[in-house]
Amino acid sequence: MSEFTTTCKRVAEVTGFLADLSSSSKTLSEAKPQLDAFNTELNEVLSPRMGKFKARVEETDESKKVYGPAMAAKVYQLLADFAILLQKFEPLYRQACEEFSTAESERCNAKLAQALSDHLKSLLEDELRCRTIICDGESAGFTAFSEVCEEDRARVEVRRRALEKQRLAEKMKAEEEQRKQAELAAEQHRRAVEEAEAGQR
Repeated sequence: MSEFTTTCKRVAEVTGFLADLSSSSKTLSEAKPQLDAFNTELNEVLSPRMGKFKARVEETDESKKVYGPAMAAKVYQLLADFAILLQKFEPLYRQACEEFSTAESERCNAKLAQALSDHLKSLLEDELRCRTIICDGESAGFTAFSEVCEEDRARVEVRRRALEKQRLAEKMKAEEEQRKQAELAAEQHRRAVEEAEAGQR
């Protein structure tokens, strides 16, 4: 299968995937790993190929021309299809990055909540033991255990603050990474669209 045929097939497949995604129950966040792969393929594989096809079809030196009129028409159609694909892909990919960042933040919050729940459960168990000591009349033991309970509370608070700080740091890092990724994707998309549109002129 020639490079041109392979490229036409791949452009059609990605276009079909985007069409199916719009009617699928799958969220953009869930589809992000595949969209990441498409973004890399579009910018690092397909865009350079389009540049090569464009250069060939616009060759003015008769001795260097490789496409006849029929093939040239097919190449121009592929360039047009690719430009349309990029115009559809960029906003979807940007939205997927934003949704993924939100989902990651929610997962961090859930992780923090679970950690706090585990610590609070442990603290409640300790306090229950404190009450048992009171019922047994072991006041001296209760005084000592109360101090332990206070220490546990302090440790829980320290841990809570540490987890909250970690969550915020991870959230900021994820948002910054998503911002950079979105900006890079947008710039790559802009260049690819300009090249594809230039190929149609």
